[in-house]
Amino acid sequence: MGVQASKLIQITVPHKKQLPLLAYIQKNTIGQIVEKIENIPLDKKTLAHQQELLEKLDIINRALDIYKQYHPHNKSILGSILDTRFPITEKIFQHYDDEQDTIIEKATAICEKIEQKDDLIRTQELLQDTIAKSEPLKDIELDIFKPYSYIRFLPFLIDESRAPYLIEQLEKSLSPIVLESVKKMNTDYVYILAVPKEQAKKAMNIVQNQATPIQFPTEVSGSFYDIYHTSQQEYKINIKTLATLEKDIAKSPLKIKDLQILSDVLTSHLQLISYLHAFTLEEESMASIELWVNPYHIPTIVKDVAALSRNAQVIELESSLEDSPVIMKNAPIIRHFETVTKIMGYPQAGNIDPTPFIALFFTLMFGLALSEAGYALILLILTGLALIQPRLKAGIRDIFAVVFIASVSTLIVGALFGSWFGITPDTLDYASASPHMKLLFDIGLIPFLQNLQVLNPMDNVITLMGFTIVLGIIHLLFGLVLNIIQAFHKESVWDAGIDSLLWIGTLVFGILLLAINAGLLGAGLQLILDPLLYIYIAYIIVMIYILGREMKSIPAKFAKGAYDVFFGVVGYLSDILSYTRLVALGLATGIIAGVIGTLANLAGSGIVEKGGAWVVLGYILMIIIFVAGNIFNIALNVLGTYINVGRLHFVEFFSKFFQSGGKPLKVITRSQEYSILKEF
Repeated sequence: MGVQASKLIQITVPHKKQLPLLAYIQKNTIGQIVEKIENIPLDKKTLAHQQELLEKLDIINRALDIYKQYHPHNKSILGSILDTRFPITEKIFQHYDDEQDTIIEKATAICEKIEQKDDLIRTQELLQDTIAKSEPLKDIELDIFKPYSYIRFLPFLIDESRAPYLIEQLEKSLSPIVLESVKKMNTDYVYILAVPKEQAKKAMNIVQNQATPIQFPTEVSGSFYDIYHTSQQEYKINIKTLATLEKDIAKSPLKIKDLQILSDVLTSHLQLISYLHAFTLEEESMASIELWVNPYHIPTIVKDVAALSRNAQVIELESSLEDSPVIMKNAPIIRHFETVTKIMGYPQAGNIDPTPFIALFFTLMFGLALSEAGYALILLILTGLALIQPRLKAGIRDIFAVVFIASVSTLIVGALFGSWFGITPDTLDYASASPHMKLLFDIGLIPFLQNLQVLNPMDNVITLMGFTIVLGIIHLLFGLVLNIIQAFHKESVWDAGIDSLLWIGTLVFGILLLAINAGLLGAGLQLILDPLLYIYIAYIIVMIYILGREMKSIPAKFAKGAYDVFFGVVGYLSDILSYTRLVALGLATGIIAGVIGTLANLAGSGIVEKGGAWVVLGYILMIIIFVAGNIFNIALNVLGTYINVGRLHFVEFFSKFFQSGGKPLKVITRSQEYSILKEF
C-alpha cells in the first residue's frame, strides 16, 4: 500500500570494467544513474570510438530519411494507439550489433546513390535553364562579329517599347559595338550585343538597368549552337541515368527494419559512453558510480557485479526519503489505475499509494455515474477487443483497462436500474409494444431484464442522492483515516494526523446525532440526545482550541480554531454534496438515451406503417438515428463520467491525505525508439 523508496548504492570497479558494468546496468534495467557535476574526461580511444559510432549513426539516419521518402508511412488512428516498434530478443540485438558493418556498408551505398541522384537533379535544373536561355540564340551566325578580335557577347531580353531607348544609350556610351536583334518573343525582343572585353563591365551595367541579361553558367562554353545542342544531349542522358538510380534505390535489399534496429543499437552504445561521465575516480585503477535501485534487486546486483570483477564492490549509501525516487508496486489488475493516480503526480516516498483505493472507488462511482447497461456492453466489447491486441501502447492499454473494469460495474448498476439503451424494462407492456419490442418479449429477453431490475432511478431520485451522500461520507472518512495511518508511519501523528482524527470525530459524532434525532436508531437513544448534544458542543470547543494550537495566545488559538472549523464545515458539506453529481450524470445518460430511442421510433414508425417496401426503409432510418445518437451519447457521457469521477478523487479524496512530489525511478535502458526488447 505504501510507496516504496529506492535505495542509493555505489558500485566500484576497475577502470577497464566501466563499460561492461554500464552495459550490464543498461541491459538489465536495474537502476537510475546519478549524474555528477564534475565529469571525468574521456580518453582518446573512447573519444575515437564515440566519433566512429556518431558517423555510423549519421549514415543510418540519412538512409532512414531516404527510406521514409521512398516508402512514406500514412498515419492512421490505429497507428496512434498501437506500438509500432519492432519486438526483438537479446539474440536479435546481438545479431545487429555483430552485423553493423555490413548494414553500414549497404546504407553507405544507398546514401552514395542518393548523393549521385541529387547531383544529377541539380545538373538537370542547370541544363534546363541553359537550354531555355540558349534556344533563342542557337541559330546566330557569329560571322557578323568578325571585325572584332577580342569581344564579349552580352545577350539580353527587352520589351519592344524600351528597346529604342536602350539601343541609343548603348551606341552613345560604347564604341565600337555590334548590336543585333535575333528573335521576337511575344512583346519582347532578344538582342545580342558584342563589345570589346574592356568595355564588357560598363555594357553590362547599362543593360542591367534597362533589360534582362541572358547569363549562362560558367560551366558551359562554346558557341550558342554548341551550348544548346550539347545541353540537350546531356539532359537526355541524365534522364536515363536518373531512372536507373531510382530503380536501384527503390529495389535496395536493405530493409527499413534493419536500419531502425541498428539505429537503436548504435544509440545504445553511445548512451553507454555518455554515462562514463558519471564515474568518480577512487584510486589509480578504480572508479565508482552511484545509482538508485529497487531494494529487492540489491542482492542480485551484488552477485552479478562480483561475477563481473573480483575487485568490484557494492555498498549502500545513506539517502533521505525526499531525495529517493519512488517505485509504485501494485497487483497487475490494480496497476492500470496508476494512470489515474499519476494525473496528480507521483506520491512521495514512504507515503500511501492511493491506487488500490482508486481502483475500488473509481470503479463503483463510474458505474453509478454512467449506469447504462447497454453502453457498458458496448464498452466491454470495444475495450476488450483492444486489450487483446498485444501491440497496444502501454498508456493507452491502461486507460482501456480502467474503462473495461469500470464497465463491469456499469453493467451491474445499469442492469439493477433497468437502463438498456434508454429502454426501461419495467415500463414496457406487451399489448402496447411496437413489433420489434414484441419480438423481444416473445424470445424472453424483456422478461429476463425485468427480473434483473431492482429499481427505476427516475422514481427513486431522493433515495439515490442519499446513497451517494453516504458513499461520499465514506470516501472522505477513508481519506482521513489514510492520512492518520500515513502520519503514524512518519511518527508525526500530532502534527499531521490530529486534524484528521478531530474531523473524523466531528463527522461521525454529528451523523450519529442526526440519526438519533431522526429516530433511525430507535426511540430509546432519543432520551439521551440532549446529553450527547452537550458532549458534542464540548468536543467542538476542544477541537477549536487544538486546531488553533499554532497560535501563541489563548484568544488567538480560539480565533484561529473557530475560523478553521467554520470553513472546514462549509468545505466538508460542499465535498459531500459534490457526490450527488453521480446521480445527475446517471440520470442524464439514461434520459438522453431514452430521447434518442423515442426520436428513432417516431421517425421510423410512421414510415413502417405504410407497409410494403416502406417497412424496410423505416427500420433503416430508425437504426441510423438510434446508432448515431447513441454513439454520440456514449462518447459524451463516458468522457464526462471519467472526468467527474476523477474530480471527486482529485479534489475531495486526495485533499485529505495525498502528497504529490515524488520522482519516479527512471532506470536506464537501451534505446527503444524503433525496437523494444522482449522475451519470447
